[in-house]
Amino acid sequence: MKNIAFALICIVVFLSCKKTTPTTSTTTTDNVVTGNISGKTTQIDQYGNTPSSGLNGVTVSLDNSTVTAVTDNSGNYILQGVKPGVYTIFFNKQGCEAYEIQQVNFPGNGTLYENGYAVQKPTFQFASATAVNVVDSIFHQNRVKVTLNLSPNTNSLNLSYITGANNSIDTINPGQGSFYNIQIPPNTSTFTFNTAFFGFTSATGSYVKIYPYSGGGVSYHDYGTNSNKFLGYGTPLAAIKVN
Repeated sequence: MKNIAFALICIVVFLSCKKTTPTTSTTTTDNVVTGNISGKTTQIDQYGNTPSSGLNGVTVSLDNSTVTAVTDNSGNYILQGVKPGVYTIFFNKQGCEAYEIQQVNFPGNGTLYENGYAVQKPTFQFASATAVNVVDSIFHQNRVKVTLNLSPNTNSLNLSYITGANNSIDTINPGQGSFYNIQIPPNTSTFTFNTAFFGFTSATGSYVKIYPYSGGGVSYHDYGTNSNKFLGYGTPLAAIKVN
């Protein structure tokens, strides 16, 4: 009997010392099961580069919550102890435009993965530009020759331009006309490109608006305005009338 009692005592001590494995879910004092939101943030600098390291410093937060996190050197983050709910996830870094993921339905159990962006707004600007109507000698179509003046830069630069029928074009929005992205070689002071004005009977009297662009094609949908928000566009030149 003594041996049996001793064996039972040993089993109880062993079980009490056994380490438990943590899970991704916890229960709060009000019996709400929480979980984690995790992911990776891609960073794009003003020249369109996407580095693979040095990606720390992006603050990730939720609306109507005090839960926040900061990305590590590889751009990873984890929001811990998130209660069930519908959230907007914000990605913010100094010098970058805020990126949002709206209407995220989090059940509050396990881990939800959501990736984000931190896009640097271009600080470089273009000096001036002209646009003239020309006739394509091969296809005999009206085209526009745009000449852009800028300060030489050791990096490749990106531009984005939009065409329209009036000088009120002021956003990157496909519904207003055609928009395109072009890369400018480094150490360039004058850059020329041609474009067509699809949907217009004549290019003369139409307008071109040119934006410094960091590239990447990053946007998110704003459910409040039911529109897409495009990131990475700097201060544009005033709309240029085609002569």
